[in-house]
Amino acid sequence: MGVKLFFVLSGFLITYLLLVEEQNSTIEKYNISNFWWRRVLRIWPLYFMVIFYAFVLYEPLIKLITHKESFENANLFNYLFFIPNFQLILSKVYPLNNCLTVLWSLGIEEQFYLFWPLLFFIKRIRLYVITFIIIFSIVFRYLNFEEIKVIEYHTFSVIGVLGIWCLLAVITFKYKIQQHSIHLPKLINAGIYALGILLIIIYPIYFTSSYAIALSTKVTGLFFAYLIFEQIFIQNPLISLGRVKLFTNLGKYTYGLYCLHPIGILIAYNITKILHK
Repeated sequence: MGVKLFFVLSGFLITYLLLVEEQNSTIEKYNISNFWWRRVLRIWPLYFMVIFYAFVLYEPLIKLITHKESFENANLFNYLFFIPNFQLILSKVYPLNNCLTVLWSLGIEEQFYLFWPLLFFIKRIRLYVITFIIIFSIVFRYLNFEEIKVIEYHTFSVIGVLGIWCLLAVITFKYKIQQHSIHLPKLINAGIYALGILLIIIYPIYFTSSYAIALSTKVTGLFFAYLIFEQIFIQNPLISLGRVKLFTNLGKYTYGLYCLHPIGILIAYNITKILHK
């Protein structure tokens, strides 16, 4: 659920920032090289540090701790070229190191950062392009609904979730929906929250047909999209998360926590084993 929320938020944020930059530019264009450079500075240092740890430091560290040999089965190529999601799809087993397993979502993010600004140059048909991407993703999921790994990790399967918020970002910007400009009765707002949470709980239990699987990420994606939309554009959100300093401060560290938490789990696991003995 957290990764899906991350995809939704990322799709909206990146698209909205591109639109703002385009509007503020004298030539009505955004600087694609600056966009890519900002993403590189944000993502690459920690990403490649994790890869170095997983492929260089992990095996001797495990040998030192457990006195046993271990060999990483993952393909380094997939991680160096930002396609770790295909490592999970094509391999029969998951990587030995959990740090590599969690990088699949970052691979999809990098693929999105690379290609989306290029598609975004086509101003007149942006809404059509985004709509096509969402529909294409639904069809792809329908055709591959029996392949669990493809459904979970393939770029074409996941890209529809990013597309939902790309679409909403373009619509809110095009029609000049300003921050906190919409008033919605709290009762209706609470009802939408309740319906969304109920759908997340019951959907995987009762909706198991090929059509339901094809639409599953779109259902959760739409609910997450509403949550973010409510926080930004509705005057009286049910809970104003922006006022909770804990969430605001954690936002600065979530990327690092996401990449590094398997190392913390590994350390804690081996310490407990040693103490247990």
